[in-house]
Amino acid sequence: MAAAHKASDSFLYLNSGPTELRMDVALRDLALLVSIDSNGDNEISGQELRQARPEITRTIESALTFSNSSGNCGLAGKTWGISEHSDGFYSAARYAIQCPDGEPPRALEYNLLFEQDALHRGLVSLDHDGQKRLTVLGPDSRTLDLTG
Repeated sequence: MAAAHKASDSFLYLNSGPTELRMDVALRDLALLVSIDSNGDNEISGQELRQARPEITRTIESALTFSNSSGNCGLAGKTWGISEHSDGFYSAARYAIQCPDGEPPRALEYNLLFEQDALHRGLVSLDHDGQKRLTVLGPDSRTLDLTG
């Protein structure tokens, strides 16, 4: 009997503006992109995560493009750690979003894991002026208008 595949997902939490992002990505999904289990024991230790952090950070940052009329915005890492969701442990990173003109980004393009897992989704929670907006990004809907 074949086991069902749980669709992979990541969680993106954007504050009003947005000027900050928190992104949680399942460790099992990151392992498809980054070599985390360096000793091959099928377990991920804290030391292995710390060693893989630069590559994890590059992978996540390369999958996200925030932009506005002045061009692409940069991500400045603030904190990094682990969070627990109902289906396991996730890498959790918090970023400041910095656009060239100092204004907030107007769009997000999301491209994480679609080549490795067509079922992957980015689940976005956008807090816009006290109103929460939930959106799902996938292979056929990679771009999100952040203007409200």
